Parts: sequence; C-alpha cells; structure tokens
Amino acid sequence: MKDLAAMQSFERSRLDRSKLCSFDNETIEAPTAPLIHQEARFLYICEGHGVIRIQGHDVELRPNTLLSILPWQITAVTEVAEPLQYHLVIYNLHTLNRYIRAFSDERGDAVDWLAHIERQPALYCNEGQAHRMQQFFLSLRELSLIHISEPTRRVVISY
Repeated sequence: MKDLAAMQSFERSRLDRSKLCSFDNETIEAPTAPLIHQEARFLYICEGHGVIRIQGHDVELRPNTLLSILPWQITAVTEVAEPLQYHLVIYNLHTLNRYIRAFSDERGDAVDWLAHIERQPALYCNEGQAHRMQQFFLSLRELSLIHISEPTRRVVISY
C-alpha cells in the first residue's frame, strides 16, 4: 500500500493569517510521516544531518542548509543521522510573492523566484553566506514588530 500524506492543518502551521510570517526553532530527532504543507516555509539547518523527501526527491540536510518548502508540497524526513535543529519561518506566500514581483531584473522582467526554488529547494551556504543567514534569522527575534507568545515561544512578525 502506498504511503498516505496527512494534510497539515492551519492551526498546526502556526501562521497567524493576519501576519506576514512567523518564526520558531524546532528539532527533529526521528523520521517523520509524509505531510502536505498548507503554508510556505523556510528552514535553516543549524545542527544535525539527515534527508528530507520533497515531492519525491531526496534532499540532504546538514548544517548551513537553507531549505524552501512551498504550499501543497509533500515532505517527509526519511533519515536522521544526527538530530536536526533548525530555524523555521512560515510565511504568507502570496504576500511575499506580491512584494518580490514588484521588483524586476535588469531586463525589466519580473523575477520568477518560485520556479527557481521549486527546482532547487536547498541552498548549501558557504561560510560567509552561513554567517549572514544566522544573522538574518537571529535578527528576526530582535525586530520590534515581533511578538513572542508563551508557552510555544513562537515569534510572529506583523506587516
């Protein structure tokens, strides 16, 4: 029998629909069941090693990996060699896409960032990129627009 993927509920996604994005820190210690994501997300792997299957394609997870998961994509962590600790940003794809498409490339064409991250969902950062990514994710917590709610320690950014 084929594996079935559960639909992630909006409550489980922890994205306040009135906000641009939410921020959290999470750990995965064992493989997970397939899951259909209703919201887009970025994961930045801080520690650990493993493999995640996105839409049937395996992607290596290691420190300093930035991973993009788009709405309605099916994922499952299939291997965890060392517990995966990561920053998680769940965001409103339509709002972010509207902002990004307001900019154009040097020819005046709209940037098609979604097609790019769908083809290549993982970016393996070098030392300089990793430092900038860590600073970016850590700065999310320091912005005055962020609300940290207890007890989940969820961080939410208003727009």
